[in-house]
Amino acid sequence: MLPEAILVAINTRHHRARDLTPTEPKNSPIPVATGQSHQLKAFIKDEVIPFIDNTYRTDDFRVLSGHSLGGLFTITSLLSEHMQPLFKGYVAIDPSLWWDDGIVAKWVEAAEDTFDEKAFSVYIVAAHEENIPPEHQALYLQHITAIDDAANSLIDTDATTIRYDITHDENHRSVLHVGVFRGLREVFKCYPSVCPKADEDESEQD
Repeated sequence: MLPEAILVAINTRHHRARDLTPTEPKNSPIPVATGQSHQLKAFIKDEVIPFIDNTYRTDDFRVLSGHSLGGLFTITSLLSEHMQPLFKGYVAIDPSLWWDDGIVAKWVEAAEDTFDEKAFSVYIVAAHEENIPPEHQALYLQHITAIDDAANSLIDTDATTIRYDITHDENHRSVLHVGVFRGLREVFKCYPSVCPKADEDESEQD
């Protein structure tokens, strides 16, 4: 189902909050450095991609995928003028869009017009969970609402092809495996091109 591909993994385990988040919230729930994802973006653009392209046989159909804070990084990369042209596909798995009071979902809504003449394949999946502890319910509601807002803003764009899934039988951790599987199949569906966005009439018939 998929073409030959090169998997490139970047270890952010020891500095996840620092490397994957775009802002420094005033009341950060994480007591470590945050808001330096621009440095990871520059590393990918200036070092990782040139190294891979110079070392291996590649084409320009690249896919960026991330889960949780990595999913947040994927969405902010889609919005980045430096990162956006580098990838054809974006896979965001239960992205942590609760970050900094849902600021990235607001950025997505404000950026709708920037996608009018561009084509990307975007896959977003959210894990809808029922048994959230009372002390985490407010944050979870903010999280799931922000994902929904961002996904629907992208659905409304003229050029972006997006599939948005909500699972009810996975949690934040287990949805990673489902999300990678579905996401890669989705963004590679029309390889080596991005699938054209179906017009409203076609969508209604489907």
